[in-house]
Amino acid sequence: MYRYILCITICAVIWVVNGKWLVQAVRKRIASEIYIHTGLGIFFTLLAVELTLGIFRLWMRFDILWLRIIGLILYIPTG
Repeated sequence: MYRYILCITICAVIWVVNGKWLVQAVRKRIASEIYIHTGLGIFFTLLAVELTLGIFRLWMRFDILWLRIIGLILYIPTG
């Protein structure tokens, strides 16, 4: 049970910290920063979920390649 609470806490901290910058980017209407902060939030959330739940075999461990591809897709429009 504590694994789920740990994972939810880590994900909440990620989105609270990243959410501050995301809100500022939306207010300033800077599209590249919106992509960056959304991508970083998704990346770190998936990383936390995989590392927290994957160790205990509660989450199927995926190849990191698909995570790199998603990161590149979100990174390309920021340039």
